[in-house]
Amino acid sequence: MRLASLTLHAEKLHRDEVWAVVVPLAERTARRGVRLTIFVHPFWALADGADVTDRVVRLTDLGHEIGQHTHYYDAHTGRVPGHKAGDLDPGNVVRRLDEDRAALERAGISPRGFVSGAWAFPEVLTEWLAGHGFTYDCSLRTYAPPSDRRGTTPAAAPHFVRDGLCEVPTTASLRRAVGLRPGSAHIGDLAYRLVYCHDDDLLDPRKRVALGYLLAVLLLRGWRLVSAGEIAERCREVLTRHG
Repeated sequence: MRLASLTLHAEKLHRDEVWAVVVPLAERTARRGVRLTIFVHPFWALADGADVTDRVVRLTDLGHEIGQHTHYYDAHTGRVPGHKAGDLDPGNVVRRLDEDRAALERAGISPRGFVSGAWAFPEVLTEWLAGHGFTYDCSLRTYAPPSDRRGTTPAAAPHFVRDGLCEVPTTASLRRAVGLRPGSAHIGDLAYRLVYCHDDDLLDPRKRVALGYLLAVLLLRGWRLVSAGEIAERCREVLTRHG
């Protein structure tokens, strides 16, 4: 079984120019029966006094999966444009997680998938995810990070973390996926590719072309394009079957 998923780390959906390139992608893939997974980070919309509820609902109406994406910005500098100071103090981490989840719940979404901003993996994360009904996390990667940042140890394969929460590592950025090292993960009879890019990456025409190329190549090579949630379910089945 070979499954592939395209995921968007969506941090700027409230910006009209970003929405103008995201929604055509969402509509085209939906027409082809392809479900994207869009990990929404509501932080900047909240900081700008914007409401992305209607846009998130539009994406779900098209059949796409909505997950949660959270950065752990410092309470004092995080809301200043251009500043992305992180604060992994447990109190701040939980505050950011709660704030983002509440924004998604206001849009009628109870996310089951998650990915951390900057690939951080704070100690309180798994407990919070398990306690809030999440079933999978994509915050680890199968490939080595570009720098030695805290919490970015590569994970070779999916595994259970705790209380049924499944770690489903991300396998490639869009750039890696269309390059010489596309990357995939293997567990039992399952091979998967979980590729990510940011929503505002799509403002670059070259990246939109690269994305279209990737989707075409995956389909031509027999990969089935599904949501990250479906990959997570298949991983759970394999892990359960093999004990």
